Amino acid sequence: LDLHNYLLENGPGEDLETGHKGVASCRLGYQWIPHVSSNQKLSQCRIDWVELQGMVECTYPTWDPPATATQETKNKWEDFTIKVRMHEKGHIDIDKKWLNVLFEELKKIESKSTCEDIKSEVQKVGEEIIKNNSNDNRAYDLETQHGEKQGVYLISPN
Repeated sequence: LDLHNYLLENGPGEDLETGHKGVASCRLGYQWIPHVSSNQKLSQCRIDWVELQGMVECTYPTWDPPATATQETKNKWEDFTIKVRMHEKGHIDIDKKWLNVLFEELKKIESKSTCEDIKSEVQKVGEEIIKNNSNDNRAYDLETQHGEKQGVYLISPN
């Protein structure tokens, strides 16, 4: 119980969107930079290539068991951390899926009359993908009850 409360009090912090305070966290950052070129003869601008990055940062709980910790407690901790990582991997898989969707959607953008129009559409597509990614991650947390249904707990919720 003490370890469980410690984790909730000292975890990676509250999710700003949901207010949920978890024991682990993975956050994805997207970055996309379109490289465009203009064809003066055709009065068009096109995407030559897009620099696309997805960066994942995860914070996981750690515990240095005291000499008085029982083997049962150490085993529960080991099982707990395995399940935490499994749950967070689910978030990473969602993030990867949407990063791939972003890549595919950006490839579909056709030439426009100005490069500003191209950059504006790239931004719009990127923002829509981020919104969809966030929605999927929220749905995953609701479906798994933030990992509880996957066994992410030290104290049985029942």
